Amino acid sequence: MQPCFAILTALLAAAHPAQHLAAQARLDPIRLDSGTVVRLHWNDGTEKARLLAPLGADSLVRYCGYPASSCGSTRLNPVRARPLSQLSRLELRRGAHTGRGALIGAGVGAVGGLLILLSYSLSDRLAPSASEQVLRVGFTTAVWSGLGALVGASLDNWEPVPR
Repeated sequence: MQPCFAILTALLAAAHPAQHLAAQARLDPIRLDSGTVVRLHWNDGTEKARLLAPLGADSLVRYCGYPASSCGSTRLNPVRARPLSQLSRLELRRGAHTGRGALIGAGVGAVGGLLILLSYSLSDRLAPSASEQVLRVGFTTAVWSGLGALVGASLDNWEPVPR
């Protein structure tokens, strides 16, 4: 009975600091460094932005529009600042959908390559050799996979930041 009590006490002692740290992390203000790409949900709209200054609890949100080639230019992409109190929700950019786009493109390319081979069997032309068939399907799969990866790279993946 006593060893069971000791094990239970050790488990509770180990779990308590972890719970305390998780609760403390939820209470701490959001701290994001400059250069972070975020999606800002204001009370009057949504903007994609790159932070120009660290984002703290009692600050202005200083940012430039994203994606943009130049930041701070007076005409193209001026520096903007808004109070943090007007921010209703915040999301961080966590990569893109490149892999998913490549997989979808590869599937489309493989089906397209097989349709090309099917068109040979339905026509009066001579069927290509086995190595030519593999090359045709492989080539269309590779090309469409690359196109899918390019499309997926342009689609951002956003993760909400808890407030």
